[in-house]
Amino acid sequence: MLVRTLLASTASKLGERIETLLDSRDVTLTRARSRDDVWRILQREEIDLLLLDEALGVGSTEDWISTIRELPEAPDLIILTQKEDPRYRAALLALGSLAVLNTRLKDRELRGTLRTLIQRLSQTTSARLTARTEDRWRGFGDLVARSAPMAEVVSVAKQVAESESSVLILGETGVGKERMARTIHAGSARANHPFVPVNCGAIPEGLLESELFGHDQGAFTGAVRARRGHFEMAHNGTLFLDEIGELPSHVQVKLLRVLDDRRIQRLGSEHSDRVNVRILAATNRDLEAEVAAHRFRPDLYYRLAVVTLTIPPLRDRVADIPELAKYHLARIRRTLSKPVGGITAPAMEALCAYAWPGNVRELINVLERTVLLAAGADVDVTDLPPSIGNSRIQDGGRRGGGGRGQGGADSCPAEWIDLPLGEARRRAVEAFEHQYLSALLTRTRGRVGQAAALAGVTPRALHTRLKGLGIRKEGFR
Repeated sequence: MLVRTLLASTASKLGERIETLLDSRDVTLTRARSRDDVWRILQREEIDLLLLDEALGVGSTEDWISTIRELPEAPDLIILTQKEDPRYRAALLALGSLAVLNTRLKDRELRGTLRTLIQRLSQTTSARLTARTEDRWRGFGDLVARSAPMAEVVSVAKQVAESESSVLILGETGVGKERMARTIHAGSARANHPFVPVNCGAIPEGLLESELFGHDQGAFTGAVRARRGHFEMAHNGTLFLDEIGELPSHVQVKLLRVLDDRRIQRLGSEHSDRVNVRILAATNRDLEAEVAAHRFRPDLYYRLAVVTLTIPPLRDRVADIPELAKYHLARIRRTLSKPVGGITAPAMEALCAYAWPGNVRELINVLERTVLLAAGADVDVTDLPPSIGNSRIQDGGRRGGGGRGQGGADSCPAEWIDLPLGEARRRAVEAFEHQYLSALLTRTRGRVGQAAALAGVTPRALHTRLKGLGIRKEGFR
C-alpha cells in the first residue's frame, strides 16, 4: 500500500530536502507549514506517517506526540530535531514516536534511515491489510485437479503466476474464479503484499470510480473526508477485479488509462500517484460477445486478456468431485465442530451423478447443510437434499436399472461395465458431446461462432472442447 506521508515544517529548505530524500515509489508526500495545516489535513484524509519538525513552534513536542497518539486514526510519528540528547530521544520514543531523527545527519545517512523506516511501515501496513482482506492462501498444490480439463488450467496458471502479466479468468458462477486468482497471487513474487478483491457488480455505478481510484475531500456531495481507493491499497500487490464485465463505459476508459500509465488520480484531485499493481480479472460473461456488441472496450479487453484461463464447470470435472467433497467436508466439520466422519459410497455416487448447476459453490453449500443435519457418523445419501439424492437413482436407471429401450443395460457398452463409475461417466459424456457437437457443426456447416451460440457457450470454450474431442470444423464445411 502507498504510504501517505505528511511533512509538518515551516522551514522551506528542510521541506525540500526531505522531499528529495523521500523520492520513493512507495510514498506520497503532503506538506503542512503550520499547526492548523496539520489538523486540517488529518481531518480531511487518512495519513499513515507524520514527519514533525520540532521547529514548527507551537506547543511542546511531548504535547504534540500525546495529542497525535490519541487520534482515532493516529499516524505513525517521526520527530525531526537538531538536538543530540540520548535522554530526550528516549523520552520521545517512550511517548510513542516511531523514531527521532537528527536533521544534521548527512543526506546519505538520513535517506537510508528514512527509507528503512518507511519500508518497515509499508510492510507492516500491507501485512495488516492482507490479514483483513484474505485468509493466508495456499498454493497450487491445494487446488483439486484430478480431471484433465482442470489439470490443464492449473498447468497454465502455474506458468503465469510468477509473471507480471494480467490474467482474465473465465467461467460460470461458482466455479472458483476468485480462488484461482488468490492462488495465482500466492504463487507470485507479490505473495507477501496485499490481495485486494473488488466485486465490480456489487458496487453502485455512481460509487465505483471512487471505490477503485479514491477521492479527495469535497469531490462530490457527501465526500467529507478523502478516501484511498482499492488501487492504492493494492500497491505492490494484486488487485482482483471480479465481474469485470459489469464495468460502465466511463470507468472502462479510466481503468485502461491506469493500466497504460500505472498512475491513479483521485476524484477531485489534480495530482496523480504512481502505483505498482498486478491486475487479475474475472467474469462469467462472454467478453468477446460484449466487445462485438460494443458494450466492452476492445482495447481494455486485450489489455486484460494477456492470458485467459477458463475454469471448467463442475459437471465437466466429475473426477474432482470426490476430493473436493472430502476437502470441504473436513473444513466444514472443523468450523461447525460436528462429529461427521466421512461420506458413504452411495452418497458419493449421488454427488458425482448430480449436474451441479451452481458448481463448487453449490457443492460447499450442500455439504454445510448436510453436516448440520446429518444424523449418523457419516454423510449418507439420505442426508443429502432430495434433488441430489435422487440423482443417483436416476443415473442408475439410465445406465441399466430401468426397462429396455429407455436406457437399459443393453444400451451401455460392455467394456464400460468393468470401469469405475466416474470413468464410465466421463466416457459417456464424451460420447454424447462428440455426437451433439458434430450435429451442431453439421447444422451450422462448420461455423464455430454459430454453433457456440446454439450451445450457449463462448467460441473460445467450444474451440477448446472440439480440440479435446478431436473434432475438426473443416470436416463439416
